[in-house]
Formats: sequence, C-alpha cells, structure tokens
Amino acid sequence: TLVQHFPSMIDRLHLYDIVVTVIPGSLLVCAVTVLFPGGTVPFRAIGLPSEFTVIALVAASMVAGLVVQTAGSAIERPLFRVFGGRPSDRALEGTLGARYLPADAARRIETKLRSRFGETASKHALFLGAMNLAESVADSKAAAFNAQFGHLRAVFTLFLLTLGLVASSRIWGAAASWEAALYGVSLSTSFVLAGLFAWRTWQRGAYYAREVLLTAERLIDDQSIVTAHTSPKTDPQKGTVYE
Repeated sequence: TLVQHFPSMIDRLHLYDIVVTVIPGSLLVCAVTVLFPGGTVPFRAIGLPSEFTVIALVAASMVAGLVVQTAGSAIERPLFRVFGGRPSDRALEGTLGARYLPADAARRIETKLRSRFGETASKHALFLGAMNLAESVADSKAAAFNAQFGHLRAVFTLFLLTLGLVASSRIWGAAASWEAALYGVSLSTSFVLAGLFAWRTWQRGAYYAREVLLTAERLIDDQSIVTAHTSPKTDPQKGTVYE
C-alpha cells in the first residue's frame, strides 16, 4: 500500500530537503488550513481514504516548500539591499563590520585572491573563486553556513508569507470573525518574526562570506608554501639549479 512505501520515500530525501523544503511547506499548509478553513470543506466532503490523505498532505507540503524556496530566492536581493548590500560584496569591500571581517583582513584577502584569479576580476568573481576553493575542502564550515543560510531564508520567507495570509484572512478567511485584539497580536507577531528572521538570514550570510574568504586565504597560503618548498632553486653565485 501507499502507507507501506511511505517510509522508504521519506528515506530517499536528504536531511537538507526535509529541513529547508518539507518543514516550511508543512507549516505553510497548516497556516492556510487554519486561516482559510473553508477551502478544506470540499476535500472533507469527498471522504478520501486516510492513506491518500497522508500522501496528499506530504505532496502538498513539498510543493508549498518549493514555493517558499522560490519566493525566498526572489526576495533575496531586496533583502540584502535592506541591510546595505550582498554580504559577499560587503566583505570584500571591507564594510561588513569588524564583528564579521575587519577591513584590513578584507584588503589582505582581496590582494591574495587577485593574485590567484586575476587583477581585473570583479569582486563577485573573486568571491565565486574563493567559494570554489572553500567548498573543495572536506573540513570546511562553509557548506554548513550555506545550509544554515538557506534554512533561515526559508523560515523568513515563511513568516513573510504568513504575514500576508493573516492580513488577507481578515477579509476572506477565519480572521474575519476574530476580535480586534487577537487579530492585532497575530499580525504583529508575524511582522516581528519576519523582521527577526530577516536580520538573522542576512547575518548568517555574513558569516558564510567570512568563512569562505578565510578558508580560501588559508588554502592559498598553504599552496604557496608547498610551491615554495617544491620549486627548483638557483645558486646565485654558480648559477646552478638544485632541488
């Protein structure tokens, strides 16, 4: 039956897919169900089998999670603008803040990146090169910070969508019958949580940018040391080359 195959279907999902897609999608489906209960009446009237209902809810949660991810990608650029720009650009410009990456460290890392990827490369191109270096190392924390950024972006987008759902529910949904105090608390809570997770999302992006740049610098330094130790050396008096 569908229920017997359900655990194996879940096992095929990566943990990142569950955290970033399924969980936000499930919460969004719950929010829609609570705020617009009238929309579920036709489905309850049909009397669908419980097995089909479980699979349908999981599928709806995954689709809703993909909607959250798509919306999150769309609002990422405006979100960065609210906090002064993309964290990677600000990191290389030295304006990310001493808490994340001091300006002198940013200049030092940019010099090393330009020696590796070209003097005329844009800052974004330099960061992409640094990201490629950082994520090639097994023990790098860059991938973990990137995953946390994606998770927090999904949570921020979820609360932003919830804010819109609560506002529209006042006209077409369950909130139309709520007392003004309850509606005000729900709306203000959604607004505060959306703002809180917006800041946390940008902050995690700043940590990711810092981790990428510091890891790339370490790799460039390590490669320079190896090159210096293995390259042939010339005796300045005899002009001979020796290892």
